[in-house]
Amino acid sequence: MSPPSAKTNEILSRLVGQSAAIRDLREKVNIAAMFDYPVLITGETGVGKTLVAELIHELSERREKKFLHLLLSIIYLISTN
Repeated sequence: MSPPSAKTNEILSRLVGQSAAIRDLREKVNIAAMFDYPVLITGETGVGKTLVAELIHELSERREKKFLHLLLSIIYLISTN
């Protein structure tokens, strides 16, 4: 895989930090953006799931299309009432 472009690095810089975990996450975001497949992002409240989804979208071929952010917990609550 070729090194990320300056634009890609600029987008990925929104993931703050230089730990091995953050570097690994940047690489995974970049890879996920290359494919036209749905991505499930999980984690506890406040860990940055929305940011990761936005970054994948910004780096993907779909970046010119609208980004739809769904809170599945809300959908679950509505469907059970």
